[in-house]
Amino acid sequence: MKKILLPVILLSAFTAGAQVSIVGSGVPVSEDFTGFDGTGFDPAPAAGQLNSNNWEVLGFSDGDLLFGGSSATGDLARGITTGNITSGGLYAFDNSGNTAVYIQPTSSDFNPGSITWKLQNNTGSILTEVDLAYTVYIYNNEGRANNWNCSYSYDNTTFVNIPSLDLVSVEADEDLLYTYNQSTSIPGLSIGDGDFFYIRWDGADVSGSGSRDEFGLDDISLTAYAGEVTPLAELVEDVSVVEGAGAATVSVELNVSANCDVYVSATDGTAEMFVDYLFDPAVISFTEGGATMQTFDVLIGNDFDLEFTETLTVHIDSTSEGCATGLSNEVTVSIIDNETAATGPCENLFFSEYIEGSSNNKALEIYNPGAVDIDMDGYVVKVFNNGSTVPSNTFYLTGMIASEDVYLIVNASADSALLSLADTTASVTFFNGNDAVVLFQFMDTLDMIGVVGEDPITEWPVDTGGTGENTLVRKASVSAGQTDWSIGATEWDVYAQNTFDFYGTHTADGCAPACTTPDDITVEPDAGGTTALVSWTAVDGGTQYGVRYREIGSPMWLKKATTGSMTMLTGLTPGADYEFQMVTRCGEDRAGPTSLMFFSTPARTGIFTEGVSVFPNPSSGTFYMNGFDNETEELQIHVYDLSGRLLYLRSDMHAGELVAIDLPDALTGQMILEAIKGDQMIRSMIIVE
Repeated sequence: MKKILLPVILLSAFTAGAQVSIVGSGVPVSEDFTGFDGTGFDPAPAAGQLNSNNWEVLGFSDGDLLFGGSSATGDLARGITTGNITSGGLYAFDNSGNTAVYIQPTSSDFNPGSITWKLQNNTGSILTEVDLAYTVYIYNNEGRANNWNCSYSYDNTTFVNIPSLDLVSVEADEDLLYTYNQSTSIPGLSIGDGDFFYIRWDGADVSGSGSRDEFGLDDISLTAYAGEVTPLAELVEDVSVVEGAGAATVSVELNVSANCDVYVSATDGTAEMFVDYLFDPAVISFTEGGATMQTFDVLIGNDFDLEFTETLTVHIDSTSEGCATGLSNEVTVSIIDNETAATGPCENLFFSEYIEGSSNNKALEIYNPGAVDIDMDGYVVKVFNNGSTVPSNTFYLTGMIASEDVYLIVNASADSALLSLADTTASVTFFNGNDAVVLFQFMDTLDMIGVVGEDPITEWPVDTGGTGENTLVRKASVSAGQTDWSIGATEWDVYAQNTFDFYGTHTADGCAPACTTPDDITVEPDAGGTTALVSWTAVDGGTQYGVRYREIGSPMWLKKATTGSMTMLTGLTPGADYEFQMVTRCGEDRAGPTSLMFFSTPARTGIFTEGVSVFPNPSSGTFYMNGFDNETEELQIHVYDLSGRLLYLRSDMHAGELVAIDLPDALTGQMILEAIKGDQMIRSMIIVE
């Protein structure tokens, strides 16, 4: 597209009631914040204020400023600064006489947060492309890294991130001011005459600990162009799926109807191909006049492992001639673990001592009540300050903790009596009596002191004292962590401040026998080779049993759960070798998995006569099969989902010349159709739209 550049028009943010207007194709709109003095926002701004018709600010503890609102005090009116500030809020940054909007994030301010610029298309034409440029200042004077990203929207609700503009501040404290001149083109837009267009800058914690760097925004320039809309292919949004769901559905969309092939593939994040998911590079084809959105599935595995949420990235690699790749060319698929941590008596770690002493005399003690040593990989302690729901400090435990032993975390500036006992020092001990301290195993909460998201101002009451300026020792009768603080607050003995006598050891009463895995496990494959009955002797106290199984050599596990003493494994391949394992749950306790066990399915003697076919595929739910060599013999039809779960069964059919299969309306997506005639079988992947 040919771009015609005209002289810059500066639209001041301080004009009463003014709406930022795009008045012509190729006519720049700019904002340099000249005259802003950090005294807030108003729809009829006074001198030094920003016009809230044009600006929205979200994420500060004093409350959100929506478009058209007013704020002349507190977080959104912090005045003028030259940098190196500590109070959270929005300032005017005086950078040697050049003014910028300046933001200081804290644990409860702009974390996450956003500032949004609103513009209106008054050109009389549809705008299809935007050039955007601006300056970002990052004063790296703290030890935590934060991001500063940019996105756009048509409705101020759904935003599209612009990855090329993503910034992250340096984690190490360098006491340096960085300047970034950011610019990009955004093609494939469709901003109608009179419609609004939004540019948003947002930030949040990324890594590190302690306080946060300062961020400035200045010299914004936006130039929009009218023209024909270029067909762009984009992946619509990130997807979260619970492990064991079978598949994650990803959507790809064209902004306008077109003949277009989109080539997509996947890349490991923390999830691993062939272990946690399966996805072969695919071609998604669009037809002009047809649907502009299509979906495809990433197959998701299932296991017995307790783990963090895992991720993979699905991305558009290229497109065919006639269309192009848009800005949103990749999405994240998050696989949420479906296992839960053991929290029964003597089954897992818990806090056994908490020291909130004078000055930096802060310490935590974690106890292993069980009969076996525990690898602490995946265990995490987090501290939430002053009622925040965002952790102020996080510590990942490592190493082994022996049976009936303790792990000791001490403040690095604590008394030598505490430091001499420490297994480690960590900033997770930067807590006071009104801060919540939580022990996790991966994503599951094991134990807590206080309540996340609540601020008791001084402390939480505990027995004869409280969590402020006291030493708390877990009662000997406690054998597990507690996630309900109303109960947890009753489980501690309280001692005076700076009492260290109990630190380093813990005394606890014994526990009942642990949950165990089943005995007498047997497997009976059926004669057809597609199912197998697994049975076992029930465990005393067992409330649920799980079986995971897979064909040997397959990367993906299938899983069944039951409260009884048997379950049917479905979707098996005749003449194949399988491996499986079992776990037991006894209330909140878990035992297993067992060692690998094996079985084989009987082979079928043949397949249907060549020429058997399934059509149409995809279909709306009705499929036909033809090509059978026998019109009287009974035909069984099974339909399974991709995890092997039986969805549909019919056995009163005959293998005539043409067989119609009508599936229930509720069944949609990818499935496996299995037809069995005597000792012969055919399988086909089908898609119901």
